[in-house]
Formats: sequence, C-alpha cells, structure tokens
Amino acid sequence: MIPYASIEIKSPVLSPFSWKDTHLELLKELQHPFTDVVERKKTMRPWEKVETPSDLKATTTGALIRKNNDHLFRIVQKTVRLRRPKAIIIDEAHHVLAVKSEKLFKDQLEHLKFMANRLDTPLILIGTYELNSLLDLSAALVRRRSVVHLPRYKFDSANPRESLKEFASAVRLFN
Repeated sequence: MIPYASIEIKSPVLSPFSWKDTHLELLKELQHPFTDVVERKKTMRPWEKVETPSDLKATTTGALIRKNNDHLFRIVQKTVRLRRPKAIIIDEAHHVLAVKSEKLFKDQLEHLKFMANRLDTPLILIGTYELNSLLDLSAALVRRRSVVHLPRYKFDSANPRESLKEFASAVRLFN
C-alpha cells in the first residue's frame, strides 16, 4: 500500500499532452514493479529481494512504452486497486487543456471522467484558474468535483499565525 500518488503533467512547451506519458508516470509513482528494477535484484540473495504482489506482473519499461493507452490504463487500474492510494494528485492539470482541437479537448474531459469512475480513488487536480473552465464543460465532472481555492498569502513574521490562517484552513480540507 502507498498513501497517495502524485504526478505532474508535462508542460506543452516540452511536448504535446499525452495520456500515455501520464499513465507511465502514474505507474512509476505507484511503484509498479518494472522488470528493469526487478532484474537488478536477481543478483541479490533470495532474502534480499523485494516482494511484489503476484497480481502485479513485472514488465520492462520498453514493453510498457509500446502498449496502447487502453492497455496502460488497465495496468494503472490494477496497480491502483492493489496499492490502494487514498488519492491521486495531478499537478499542473491545466496542461491537459493544451490540445489542438475541440474534439481532443472534449476527449480529455471524457477520459478524466472515466478515470474518476474506474480508479475509485479521488483525483485531485491542481493547477491554475484555467481548470475552472475545464470542469464547467462537462456535466459529469461538475457532479464529481469540489473546488478548493488556496489563496495567496504573504507571510508576516510579526504575526505568523494570522498570516497563514486562510491558507491553513484550505489545506485542512484535505484531511
């Protein structure tokens, strides 16, 4: 078990958004037993090897890269079910918006909805105010969301408790 998984969506300046990259990053964060890690452990004595659940089939990172999005998502789904994180945090989630067409944009919304349904784990999207428009375009996502605004704050060394009060109250919502 792991308490949570946290990934960051790549900036569209580096490359266009890819669910495949996102799923691979999520698998790494969920500590899916990639064979290239397991292979290194074979030289160890049997009692030094790391045990992994038998349901998690080890594979090479190269083999994972060659899989299609649907197959990768099924692997993510199984890994989430076995690792049981309390939440999956997706930072820079507004980068999901960086697509070239309206159809792709709507597909992004559908995939987020699908992930929320199938993973049975809260998805916490962190990003800029652009996320508000993303969530307002899908009625299915509107029913599943809760917007938490983390206000900017200025630290006042003369009155530290008061200067962090609003920020701390927003963070407490995640407990």
